Amino acid sequence: MRNKILTLSIFVLLILSLTACSAVSGLKSASDTANAFMQALKDQDNDTSWNLLAQNVKDEIGDQSAWADFTAPRGFESWNFTSTNISDGVAQVDGEAKIGSETYTVTVIMDPDGDNWLVSGLNFTFKE
Repeated sequence: MRNKILTLSIFVLLILSLTACSAVSGLKSASDTANAFMQALKDQDNDTSWNLLAQNVKDEIGDQSAWADFTAPRGFESWNFTSTNISDGVAQVDGEAKIGSETYTVTVIMDPDGDNWLVSGLNFTFKE
């Protein structure tokens, strides 16, 4: 009986540790996606940033030409994400970005797409 309880306890611990590893992996990949997206904006690499967008955002924007118009003034020189959260399968990465002497708060919302995250929402707000 004691061996069964010990075996069950070990099994439960393994399941919990695998779940925790999965959550940490999700946090890392969400942060990686947000950084890749910001790097694409900085580089004015509209193909890459377009491919990181969820379909609902692409539908709202229309086409890559309209996306290029949106990204043109948003070539952030630097950024720092300070928070990454995943809740109900949606990732939110928050931080700040700079263009020249101007600072903006940045929020990137992402939805899962297979093993990847796609940007489903953006907010850039000028900090006064």
